Amino acid sequence: MALGDSLTEGVGDPRLDGTLRGWADVLAGELDHAWPGLRYDNLAVRGWHAEHVLQHQLEQALRLKPDLASVMAGANDAFDRHGFDGAAVGRVLRRTVAALCDTGTRVVMATLPDITRRWPGPARLHQATRSRFELVNDHVRTIAVEHNAIMHDLWHDERTHAPRMWSIDRVHPGTHGHAGIAHSFAELILGHARESWTPAGPSVTAAQRLAEIRSLCTILRTDRSRPLPAQLPRGPWKSVLSSTHP
Repeated sequence: MALGDSLTEGVGDPRLDGTLRGWADVLAGELDHAWPGLRYDNLAVRGWHAEHVLQHQLEQALRLKPDLASVMAGANDAFDRHGFDGAAVGRVLRRTVAALCDTGTRVVMATLPDITRRWPGPARLHQATRSRFELVNDHVRTIAVEHNAIMHDLWHDERTHAPRMWSIDRVHPGTHGHAGIAHSFAELILGHARESWTPAGPSVTAAQRLAEIRSLCTILRTDRSRPLPAQLPRGPWKSVLSSTHP
């Protein structure tokens, strides 16, 4: 079970047919290889804040009684420079994780990566955004310890700073980045992954870059008039037992 926002929805990693894949789908493929017959749902919706996840994804997740659930949210809160309330984000994330753990679900979490290091201009221009991300991450680390969650610290993972980690928008991971996050989680959950995450990664093909551009244009067009929260249909999971696109 995957809860969250655009990072978990798979933005930045479109298949060639335009549907989104993302790290959660890749991880599901890894887990399905180890645990045949896996049932998996991705409830993540781009643009959602931590409160949206709590109010509109948690109840559905609890009904399905998952053994394992990922909770990754807070980035959209941190982007909101005028309305950001770090303490409130922490409380909401804690309530979400606690509710899952109380039913026996093992929770998977990750800190937000430092996307500002890839942004143009002097670092001082992005310091306020970076500070808000750091505050969200402090809460994630604390909550993970409190609830014995499986946690990967993307903020301190130098592999996230490799150029091929990122999609064309410089906000979301690209295909290699999403796959790398998935393989890192597989190592934490299973003790191994069928592929390792290396900073270099494969070259981004022209076809994949074009798919990224088309996907980004579609998202911008679709989201222009979409109020929050508004559920977008993600479609059924496509089992992907490798990191390559179908």
